[in-house]
Amino acid sequence: MIMRGGSLFPTSALKLLYRLVSGRSVGRVTTAYQTDGDVQERASKFSCSTCCSRLSKMSTQGHTWARQVKKEDEEEDPLDQLISRSGCAASHYAVQECMAQHQDWRQCQPQVQAFRDCMSEHQARRREELQRRKEQGSAHH
Repeated sequence: MIMRGGSLFPTSALKLLYRLVSGRSVGRVTTAYQTDGDVQERASKFSCSTCCSRLSKMSTQGHTWARQVKKEDEEEDPLDQLISRSGCAASHYAVQECMAQHQDWRQCQPQVQAFRDCMSEHQARRREELQRRKEQGSAHH
């Protein structure tokens, strides 16, 4: 679990969110993660209702938010790395805080939208940067 401002938020829920955004299965995944660009593109189209409907189904099926932390949860998560590099950590933190407090995505829509907007802006900047690099590489040939 990750301690966020006095609230506990399980990294398993964050990994579920990442898998949903990246199009990965919700079960245990041992394959390599997709590129940042792929994840960011899906994140820009992401609807919190997708994630939270699965989370609510999990909670009605006996999933507990306060489960035992496994060793893999203690490692640096690729999602955390991606969010740190994007500059959207503050808005992601706000989503986590809201979900930890309310455990209902419908009450967290402003925070989710701010996070989506931030990730979309980051994706656009990254796309422009990659395009510039591509053009510079073409000019050198």
